[in-house]
Amino acid sequence: MPVSRTTLTLVPGVLLTFAAEASAEADLIESLAFTGTATCIESTCDSYGSGALTGTYSLEVTTQTIVGAWSFFTPFGVISSSDSGSAAAVVDRFGDINLVFTEMTYTPVFSDFVQLYFPNTDSLELGVLATDNVSDACNNAPGGALGNPACYPDYDVTGATVATTVSFTGYQGGATSTPVPLPSGPPIAEVCGTIGGLGSQDYYSFLWAGGAFSVTASITGAPNSGASYLFSEGVLGSCSSGGSETLNSGDGFTNTIAIANLAAGQYCIGIDTNNPNDPAFALTFNTPVDGSTPEPSTLVLLFVGLATIGVRRLTKRNREHS
Repeated sequence: MPVSRTTLTLVPGVLLTFAAEASAEADLIESLAFTGTATCIESTCDSYGSGALTGTYSLEVTTQTIVGAWSFFTPFGVISSSDSGSAAAVVDRFGDINLVFTEMTYTPVFSDFVQLYFPNTDSLELGVLATDNVSDACNNAPGGALGNPACYPDYDVTGATVATTVSFTGYQGGATSTPVPLPSGPPIAEVCGTIGGLGSQDYYSFLWAGGAFSVTASITGAPNSGASYLFSEGVLGSCSSGGSETLNSGDGFTNTIAIANLAAGQYCIGIDTNNPNDPAFALTFNTPVDGSTPEPSTLVLLFVGLATIGVRRLTKRNREHS
């Protein structure tokens, strides 16, 4: 059921209710890029005309939440999370997954938005937009409607998304002898987990195409000033051959391994602990890496599982807010 092609008054607080929901931890975060076209269909957008519509945003798949900064470039201007009155939401609407990016203020009275529909079965929100609902964009109606911010839904939007990078949270590693493969797919920007128990290890294997390589490890909630962790990288089978750094109170439990020209190949990276407590850690790939291909069934199960959780949580959220 497409949005009516009339002046649309936005109800204060509706989008913010959904945007305020957050999860303490997400299993998968996608950094997404949208490329499409906004086609002017009403006289209210004649002065701007049709043109490209592009944007970037990040999605927590398992919680179906927009996280971090986002922005969209439209024929009628830029909408971004840095704008006053900005909000972003993901809801189950008209049988599809509806993403809304908006800015709305009362001083001055102003409103515009971009909304995208994806098939309800596509909680990864990758690829082309849904066809049973019209994705659209709405440019500001000067003066609003009855003193409230309003805009004209005067653009039809078509296009598709791609994942530029992904990040994993709660994705535990293995021992140096059996590092856990990072999943194949879009380049990986970050892996987060927890490391606990004296002598425990969290190591991962990945593929590198060659060239300048840089990764930063950080420990949060370190138990005491005497704690230390060994952060290492190397070829598969010798996970410290490429270099090691210590994470302790002297460096704020953060350090970086940088290699000017790392040869193409399969590598492993991770952290050892000499402390019995269980703090969180993050491996941030300043130069994103590729997953070391697991068995196809493993990869399918991982992403299908994350997508299924996302669909269930989105449906539950929609029922709670109906």
